[in-house]
Amino acid sequence: MERNSISYEAADEIAVVLSHTKLHELYLGGNNLQTAGATKIARALQNTTTLTTLDMQNNNISYEAANDIATVLSRNSKLQKFYLGGNNLQTSGAIKIARALQNNVTLVIFDMENNNISDEAADDIAVVLSHNVKLQNVHLGRNNLCSTGVIKIVQALHSVTTLTSFSIGANNVSDEAADDIATVLYHNTKLQQLNLSKSNLQIESVTIIAKALQNMTALTVLNMKNNNISDEGADDIAAVLSHNTKLQWLGLGDNNLQSAGAIKIAKALQSIITLTVFHMENNNISDEAADDLASVLSSNGRLQQLYLSGNNLQSVGTIKITKALQDTTTLEIFDLESNNISDEAADDIAAVIFHNTKLQELYLGGNNLQTAGAIKIASALLTASTVVLLDISNNNISDEAADSIVAVLCHNSDIQEIYLDGNNFQSTGALRIARALKSIATLTKFSMKNNNIGGEAVDDIAAILANNINLKELDLGGNQSVDGIETIEDLQSTTSNNTSSDEETDYATKIYLQLI
Repeated sequence: MERNSISYEAADEIAVVLSHTKLHELYLGGNNLQTAGATKIARALQNTTTLTTLDMQNNNISYEAANDIATVLSRNSKLQKFYLGGNNLQTSGAIKIARALQNNVTLVIFDMENNNISDEAADDIAVVLSHNVKLQNVHLGRNNLCSTGVIKIVQALHSVTTLTSFSIGANNVSDEAADDIATVLYHNTKLQQLNLSKSNLQIESVTIIAKALQNMTALTVLNMKNNNISDEGADDIAAVLSHNTKLQWLGLGDNNLQSAGAIKIAKALQSIITLTVFHMENNNISDEAADDLASVLSSNGRLQQLYLSGNNLQSVGTIKITKALQDTTTLEIFDLESNNISDEAADDIAAVIFHNTKLQELYLGGNNLQTAGAIKIASALLTASTVVLLDISNNNISDEAADSIVAVLCHNSDIQEIYLDGNNFQSTGALRIARALKSIATLTKFSMKNNNIGGEAVDDIAAILANNINLKELDLGGNQSVDGIETIEDLQSTTSNNTSSDEETDYATKIYLQLI
């Protein structure tokens, strides 16, 4: 029953079913049970002793449900797979749950990722890990653990040799934990997935960890985004990549690699043909690395996500990269934002888009494509009907491109986010775009700030709000169209101060009345 949008309101009925069964596996992840629903379900399970799998991840469960969940865990001592990631159990809830699991020796999957857990819970979590020596997946990333807590946790894993997936990234890890993390990696040579993103690793730590990874040949996912990896660490990272020829997901974005480091890494990747996700964004990479990056892209024809934003590829480098992508037909996310790209590269960018008819997200903001380039790119987007996010902000685009953008919007009726800010749209172009948006009920974010839109566009922008009840974020700042109203929050404030007492008045109607 995973990912079925089940809310806490359905928990009573589910609980009745669970209380009458000898359940072995329960999958309720990715719903919206919340604390109330999780509590009811846990109480229904308290006579069950046969559970081997419990999945309640991503359900908005807070620490208030921890006692009841802990009771279930203490009675199911043969549990093998445990998923509670993506909730809000916090430290107190994590301690209760960990203590309930300390008699368990059969766990192979332990997932408490993204739960606001701090170092105070580290000792209890460490006991669980030390008792379960056949663990395969340990996911504790995106919490609030510091180096002290991480060291306790990874030291508890030193006797484990069966790990295939390990996530401890996006905590407050520093260099102090590098040696202990490396020890875990040395002992688990069959590791397939590693997440050490946002771990504040410096050059020495990157070297220590990368050398531990060089004994591995089975990595399919390596996420080291948002550390402080510079060109000095590139040789060690390249050695890891050259040994793992089945790599599918590589995250090296948001580091400090320059062109020299990017070239070393790209050369190491040229024997890999399995990449589906490639992150190299925000790394100070220039045109010099474009040939080697292009070789990687031309070898990986099943690429689904490419992130190269925030570099300095410029038009020359972009043309080389996009030419290498023109045989790819599987791209879903294409990110070339903020790269000093001009109209010269528009034809080649358009060719990539034309061939990738399942494209979902396109990021071209912060370049210098101008109107002619925007028209070419918009024409190519007519081959796709799956676009949910379009960002062509800050590109010197004028009203001449409005009809082309309108055609894209009409062709992609499920679009959710549109960013057109920082261009040169006038009232006429804004009116055309606004009319096209009236019938798109899926729109959640719309930004057209810092253009040259005059007061005559107000009615149409108001009509967008009236017809798009899912719109959560609106930014019209830096225009003349809305007096003192730039965001949804401003609209809500104005509405709450001026609405009538009729409680049945539709919210979108209230906004519309305030704007016309």
